[in-house]
Amino acid sequence: MTVNCPVLKKLVLYGCSTLSGSLDLSRAYKLEDVDLRGTGLNTVIFPSSEHLKTVSVPNLSSITIMGSKNLTDFYSEGYSNLRSLTTDSSTIADTVLRSTATLTELHLTDILLDYSEDATTSNKLFDVLIADETTATGSIILKKQIT
Repeated sequence: MTVNCPVLKKLVLYGCSTLSGSLDLSRAYKLEDVDLRGTGLNTVIFPSSEHLKTVSVPNLSSITIMGSKNLTDFYSEGYSNLRSLTTDSSTIADTVLRSTATLTELHLTDILLDYSEDATTSNKLFDVLIADETTATGSIILKKQIT
């Protein structure tokens, strides 16, 4: 489902358990607060927007959230289903990498993460994922190594 509402500032679908599948919010450019907890959604694409501040999601399998430099709060009901993360937010990347997520694909752009003093997180990241592609824009794409 695609939400095409460029002036929408707040979206609360909390507890709408019959809502499932994918949700594309990429055209909701003014979105500030999103609460999707309690839904059956598995994939969400957020707008590339400096307005986004607070995000609460269910246990998603895929999250795409870029250009949200003012994001201060990110909450997920769980990480056991999360396989793919695309972000330029160090807040989200750090939260997910410290979680129980078993990522098979990770797209990071313009993020500085330092796990030199956190062996658990750095081992989780580098033992499971390999660099698949480095782009000219400074982003790195990591995918699960197939053995």
